[in-house]
Amino acid sequence: MENICIAVGVTIVMDIVCGIIGAAKNHVLDSSVMREGMYNKVGEILLVIVALMCHYWLEQPPFDVLGIPAEVTSLVGVYLVGMELLSIIENICKINPDLPFAKILYIFNLDNDDSDDAESNQASEE
Repeated sequence: MENICIAVGVTIVMDIVCGIIGAAKNHVLDSSVMREGMYNKVGEILLVIVALMCHYWLEQPPFDVLGIPAEVTSLVGVYLVGMELLSIIENICKINPDLPFAKILYIFNLDNDDSDDAESNQASEE
C-alpha cells in the first residue's frame, strides 16, 4: 500500500504541473479553475487516507475474520493513478497538440475544450 500511495502522490503532482503548464501555454490560466482542481486533489488525498485506514482496520481483530483481504483497498490507489495518468496525457496534448496520441484523444473526444468553444460561438452567432 505504501508504493501505491507514493504512485498516487507522484501522479497528482505531475498532473498539477502539466495542468499549469498547459493552461499557461494556451493563455487560459485561471485561479478559480486552479482552486477547483485543488479541491479535487484534496478529495483524492482524503480518499487515499480513508483507504489506508481501511487497510489497517481489515488487518486488525475483529475485522480480520471478515474474510475481506486488506489488499482490496489498493484498488482505490490503482483507480486514482489511472485517472491521474489520463489527465496527465490530456494535459500533455494541450501542451503539444502535434503529438501522435493527441490525435487519438481528439478521435475519442476526450479533449472537449475546443469543441465546446466552437459550439458556443456558433450558438451566439445564430
